[in-house]
Amino acid sequence: MTEFRHFISLGSFCSVALDLEALGLRDASMPFDWNIDLKFEGVIGCIEKGFEHFLDGDELRQSEEAPEHYMNRYEIQFFHDFNMWDPLAEQLPAVQDKYERRIRHFYRVTAEPTLFFRYMDDRILDGDGTVHELRYIEENYDHIMAVLKGLNPENELILIANDNVKSEKLKIYGVEKDKGDVVARVPREKNKELGELLASLTIENQEANRAKGAAAARRRKKIELRHKAEKAAAKLGIRKPYRHDKTYR
Repeated sequence: MTEFRHFISLGSFCSVALDLEALGLRDASMPFDWNIDLKFEGVIGCIEKGFEHFLDGDELRQSEEAPEHYMNRYEIQFFHDFNMWDPLAEQLPAVQDKYERRIRHFYRVTAEPTLFFRYMDDRILDGDGTVHELRYIEENYDHIMAVLKGLNPENELILIANDNVKSEKLKIYGVEKDKGDVVARVPREKNKELGELLASLTIENQEANRAKGAAAARRRKKIELRHKAEKAAAKLGIRKPYRHDKTYR
């Protein structure tokens, strides 16, 4: 059995990274930890193309509903990197620097045996009602694994999905969505086999990672409260958000 050196989330949202962080298995920030990416082909494309044009300012679009959110050409949405007040051009250099560090680290560590995790998204359906991501992975699994194993031949991928997503071709850890939500916010608690798998994994400096993760969670809580206050100010008209010339719904 492969002894994995790293455990990395490939999206589609933050709960996988949070599970890994809570268990001390997340040892650094990675490019897909906190983003929303509803199409796995965008993630695989990023990795395959060396994150080319990942944060090109000319291509970023701003959400019409949440002005602090931006989307890139791969349809990856940045929910936690920008504020709603300042022009994109003023904020972008610092965000680009941050992601350049994460991307360099991503390629450096995934050259060692890495276990990747993907929580599949089931909200986008093809014309026949099939979950788009399920079809994409089933039809392109060999290519996906070739990209990941191109980083290191021992790299592997764990797939997680809401329990309505079924496949005869893929091993998927099905989880029950939280009540009133579109996902399970703590996936490891919604599938016994997945929980046992995660609990069995070990990594160097795991307890130190767990402590760092707890401190990071406290910082994120403070930021979340600040964002709520900012949104309230915008809603009351106390301050006007910046509006970019390229948007998405």
